[in-house]
Amino acid sequence: MRKYLLLLTLAMVTMIVQAQQPWKAVRENPSPASVSKAAATPHGVITPTASQLWWGYVSDSDIDDLQYRYSGNLGFGSAVTLNNAIMVEASNPFISTSTIKAIRFWLGDDISAINSDITIWISKSLPVSADRADYIQTIEKSDIQSRLNEVVLSTPYDATTLESSEKLYIGFSFSISEMSYPVMSIGKDAAGGFFYDYGNGWIDFCGEGYGYGCLALQLLLDGGTYPNNCVSIVGNLGQSVVKLGERIDVPFTVTNKGKDPVTSFEIELKDVNGTTEKSTWELGTPIYLNGSMTSDISFASAAQARKSEITITVTQVNGVANTLTASEGSAVGTGSLITVSAIPPVVPVIEEFTGTWCGWCPRGTVYMQKAHEQYGDQVVLIAVHSGDPMEVDEYSSVIDAYGDGYPDAIINRSINCDPSSIPYYLPYRFNQPTQGKIDLAAEWEDQSKTAIRFSTKSTFGYSDNDGQYGVALVLVEDGLSGTTSRWAQSNYYDGRSDSDENMSFWLTAGDPVTGLEYNHVAVAAWNTLDGAELPSTFQANVPIDYSFTGDISSNTIIQDKTKLKAVALLIDRVSGNIVNAAQCAIGDFGASIADIGISDNTVVARFSVDGRQLSAPRKGLNIVKTADGRAMKVLVK
Repeated sequence: MRKYLLLLTLAMVTMIVQAQQPWKAVRENPSPASVSKAAATPHGVITPTASQLWWGYVSDSDIDDLQYRYSGNLGFGSAVTLNNAIMVEASNPFISTSTIKAIRFWLGDDISAINSDITIWISKSLPVSADRADYIQTIEKSDIQSRLNEVVLSTPYDATTLESSEKLYIGFSFSISEMSYPVMSIGKDAAGGFFYDYGNGWIDFCGEGYGYGCLALQLLLDGGTYPNNCVSIVGNLGQSVVKLGERIDVPFTVTNKGKDPVTSFEIELKDVNGTTEKSTWELGTPIYLNGSMTSDISFASAAQARKSEITITVTQVNGVANTLTASEGSAVGTGSLITVSAIPPVVPVIEEFTGTWCGWCPRGTVYMQKAHEQYGDQVVLIAVHSGDPMEVDEYSSVIDAYGDGYPDAIINRSINCDPSSIPYYLPYRFNQPTQGKIDLAAEWEDQSKTAIRFSTKSTFGYSDNDGQYGVALVLVEDGLSGTTSRWAQSNYYDGRSDSDENMSFWLTAGDPVTGLEYNHVAVAAWNTLDGAELPSTFQANVPIDYSFTGDISSNTIIQDKTKLKAVALLIDRVSGNIVNAAQCAIGDFGASIADIGISDNTVVARFSVDGRQLSAPRKGLNIVKTADGRAMKVLVK
């Protein structure tokens, strides 16, 4: 499943899987931004000999970064048996020549809910239960420790006897007596990094975007011939946008795939003109086995508005040639740099995943409203409901592709964050260069208001013969309400003492809360994931027209058509990111699109009441000028 998430996570969050909806991951941390980072943890008492090493999808530096709050960061909301595992290919160069001598794993600070022994196991397939594994060893309950647990295998497991096509699963299982989150993991993805089962079958977290990609588990390997001085580039360089005549920093990530720490590496850069340049990076902090480092490298724009390929290659590691093999990854990272004639104003899009059944989701409501109060129509807000009367089926593909729990928020489908972090990430999006804009008009197709005609113009700042863009359309409505129990908002904040003053209403509102009105709700949508495809060939600054009629005659979610707003999303169908957006009111039936006019309400200038131009929104009354020439007053709170 596609995930194009910018990993700018402030803090790991916990997860509870609802028994009645087992596919849903629910964010459980009520105050993610207020938790301090834990101190580094000693890495145990087993010291590897010269022929041994600790191997895992988590590195030593990852372990130092573990945050042990809230009884760990993964578990379940009631008594259950938890099974946790990693998978490694038998052909892995570290495993194929080794014997596994010991296993170590990390738990959270609070392990009081663990009410069983822990079974360590190794198997060639994921077992139905731990006692069905090929190798089993038990840690008695009295010997279980918070944080680090080390287990020397009574019978070392000889991995050299495996066929190269086989897989090896290594894990541990135990039971909890009540809601608890004792399992530790790291928020990076790795194939095989974490398999999880709470009784409904195994879940592979890799690529699912839950933020739990690697189980905090390592293997003590002995006797192998281990790769060294090899570094891979993680993923690719993505797509960046730069204005003609300027430069941009492009992020890249490297991973150490060798036994010894990486203290330096050499990269070869190929720019938009095909010119190569080499540079050496000396590291103050070494990169340990399976550890990663992210940095930026500067690229200049092309001489004309076009899309160009850029490349970074890691050629040397620790002063010698990079020994990375194809089975371990790629030493080459490729990407695209789009040079545009001008950077259009950005209308960020926040899609918030929520539901009335979700007890922590009130904070999504709060922070969406704060974004509305501060930015008004400069930002598109879409509350995407699931499992309640406001659920829109068309949005399920977006939830599947980008959802990281409830509550959750994605900004332009490139940033995934907790809703409480919206104020932190949203200003970044206003200043992020983008390659195009979209303008929108909408009118009722008929007198009975059973259909809406949308008309858009998409304009790009460069020319392309292989563009892959699409337009998604959404209707949002304010003021939705209902009287049945499914409209009542579950509220886990009731009775809490919370340091976030923004949540003050919910601390005494009761649980559940009835009589609410829900705003910014997606009530209808079309082509939401990839958008309806636009022509692949286009010229710089020449608009591409697209029209669509949306039928709402059978829609049962819409309550008041006077409170509807039309939204258009311009989507990059390669990355999945939202390039830009527009929103507008729906014009009366009988008025032509030409009469209505396609409005461009992106803010191009902002002034104080005394006429001074502002570089950013300022508390109080602001006067904003939009791209279509309108001026309006906006109150910033």
